[in-house]
Amino acid sequence: MRIYIFAVMVPVLAIGLYSVYSSRHQLQNDYLSLTRADGARLKSTLFDITTSMFTLSENIIQSYSYMHLLSSDTLPPETSAYAQLTDYMDNCRRHNASISSICLYTNNHAITESEYIAVTDDFSQTSWYSEELEEKMQLWKTITETDNFGNVTSYLTLVRKMGLPSPSAKAYLVIMLSPNYMKNRLKNNEFQIICSVNDSPVFYSSDPGLARKTMPLPDGQLSGSPHYSYSGITDFTGTKSLTNLSTFQPYRTEDTFYISVSNPQAIHQLRRVTAASLLMLMIAILFPSAVILVFSSRLSARIAVLRDAMHRASREDYDIIENFRGDDELAETFHDLRETVQRVQETQKQYYEAEIAREHLINEQQQMEFKMLASQINPHFLYNTLETIRMQALAAGTRDVAASVKLLGDTMHYVLENTGPDTTALEKELNYTKAYLSIQQLRFGSRIQYELSIDEAVDPARVHILPLLIQPMVENAVIHGLVPKAEGGRILITISCTDRQFLRIRIQDDGCGMAPEKLRKLTETMNAGTIAGHPESIGLSNIHRRLSLLYGSAYTFHIDSSPLTGTDITISFPIDPVNNKEQSS
Repeated sequence: MRIYIFAVMVPVLAIGLYSVYSSRHQLQNDYLSLTRADGARLKSTLFDITTSMFTLSENIIQSYSYMHLLSSDTLPPETSAYAQLTDYMDNCRRHNASISSICLYTNNHAITESEYIAVTDDFSQTSWYSEELEEKMQLWKTITETDNFGNVTSYLTLVRKMGLPSPSAKAYLVIMLSPNYMKNRLKNNEFQIICSVNDSPVFYSSDPGLARKTMPLPDGQLSGSPHYSYSGITDFTGTKSLTNLSTFQPYRTEDTFYISVSNPQAIHQLRRVTAASLLMLMIAILFPSAVILVFSSRLSARIAVLRDAMHRASREDYDIIENFRGDDELAETFHDLRETVQRVQETQKQYYEAEIAREHLINEQQQMEFKMLASQINPHFLYNTLETIRMQALAAGTRDVAASVKLLGDTMHYVLENTGPDTTALEKELNYTKAYLSIQQLRFGSRIQYELSIDEAVDPARVHILPLLIQPMVENAVIHGLVPKAEGGRILITISCTDRQFLRIRIQDDGCGMAPEKLRKLTETMNAGTIAGHPESIGLSNIHRRLSLLYGSAYTFHIDSSPLTGTDITISFPIDPVNNKEQSS
């Protein structure tokens, strides 16, 4: 039961709870994304509406003839400008479905009142006037009006003050937008929408109970913030909802519009999905638990009988019961126990003899495999060297040819010299590697650069390693890393000692590198010990197998590579076993 709890129930419960949380979180994000999208739609729509109204009002506010008309004290007023103004305002109202009313208020009594022009002395008595208007010159606000039947209607209103040349003359343009038009443009049946401007009451709400009330901002966090956006769970409308709150400033004004898009059904849906998921999770845990409980109790009773018989046999008490209930693996085990007890001594003897023979066989096999792997030499290096000599001969450079031949002779002498011995001095291996790199520099010129760094704690003349160990890794870096690059690259060879017990060899290049998939296949090939079908990994696989056979788990191999960055290969193995070999020889 403990194994079941920790191996099955706990992981299933953890994964299940995480899945429930993740699903709920994802579903909540989806709902919030929908509210944000609708919030963006509302901002775009309101910005379009307010911009068009502001642009329409510019033709009146910026007209010099209308300014002169409203500032003139002569009677009668300029008939042509007056008629043009009233006609323009009439056309605006008739041809724009968004306008509920448009009116110009003035204190110039020389102007004749009409449907679109109102003459008054006290502007403060109007519903649209505020002291803030005198400072800002234009203002968006919500105006509420009550009809004869007691119905209250909210209008989004643009109020603009005209700059008149006469200090005593004042004029204000008031454009009230149609609530039905706003409803058609802003309505969305899936969400609860609330819109307001500045500190004015709500001018549009899909919930009639919130219309004409102050925008219910949470803790005033949107106040004074013209570019704010928040998405999350709120309850400022009375019920918890997934809400997107945002603000924006309309065209060429300092007003702030507040937009709230809520999904009141989302919380219910989230709770319902979470409850259903938790219920299924509990069923998935409790039902198997009941089955396991019944099964384990019956199984434990039979195991106790078998355990008692085995305990007696371990104490050389072979008087065990004859019959064992059931017909399964436990029954077969009990029957085999009786035969096992009788033959235990003979079996132990055969077991020890077989173990000794197996160990001898494994040792011989490892020695043979080690010698076979150590004798493998990659012929590509010799081919590339001969090609270099041929190209230099064609170029008629005798000194370069002589240097190439000498380097080739040194490398071949080193290979022949170390075909038989088990170890070689680190200094000889490094000289062999330098000779190889010098040949590659003769071939590729400045495209191949290298640097050798040896820790002060490492004495290359005294430390012995396996022969042909470093050069194949360097060759791999040159052929597969630097040569394919048009500009070549650099190789860094680092020899260090860890706690004077482990020798660490690191080969780094800034070549082409390998893609993750290719690196994974190379690692699997080396770990599997198979090199067939992978000629580019023969050198690395050879090194990996030889060091694994000699040092076992004490040897570590790590390769890291990424495209266009390069490859980093690090091997580490003990120093003492090799030194002991040298001293004993």
